[in-house]
Amino acid sequence: MLVWVRLGSTCIEPHVAGPGTRRVDRLCSSAWEPKSGAAVAETVRIVPCPTCRKPVKWASENGYRPFCSERCRLIDFGAWADERYKIPGEEFEDISSDDMEEDQ
Repeated sequence: MLVWVRLGSTCIEPHVAGPGTRRVDRLCSSAWEPKSGAAVAETVRIVPCPTCRKPVKWASENGYRPFCSERCRLIDFGAWADERYKIPGEEFEDISSDDMEEDQ
């Protein structure tokens, strides 16, 4: 597996061919360097599980990301289902299905 990693500061070379032509910005080819899969594995982020705060590897092979386990994922899902988490905004009145049928 070959992964390209950006190195150093931004390296853009402005290229202007002459009057009446448009400007083209190109990235310097030397600004990119291939990195082996082993080196990429070393740079995986570790984040705390939102439920239990246990360290979790933030990687695609972690099927429960950002959680550490299915248990923590389900605990969080249950909190949303119980409406313990709320998104700020205006409250809406509850509309029953009977009210919707009357409007039609």
